[in-house]
Amino acid sequence: MMLLIATQSPFTKALPPSVNDVTVVLTQDSVIAATLPDSLAQFNEVFVLESDLHARGLQVLNSQAFKLIDLEKFVELTALHHPIVNW
Repeated sequence: MMLLIATQSPFTKALPPSVNDVTVVLTQDSVIAATLPDSLAQFNEVFVLESDLHARGLQVLNSQAFKLIDLEKFVELTALHHPIVNW
């Protein structure tokens, strides 16, 4: 299963249209997309790096559209997925 690592704000660079079996990790400025859960519904699984979310002063209500993760889980996801695409 492919892992897509997004880094840019969805207002700068929109998330790509989903392809089957794509897992997304929102990091850096892309965590802003966590405030737009409808844009995440197209993906198989969505993870948000919690430290990046808090670093930007964002807090989101508990959402079923994504899961908050720490750096340890992020590394684990990179080990479990192939290929990895940076967006």
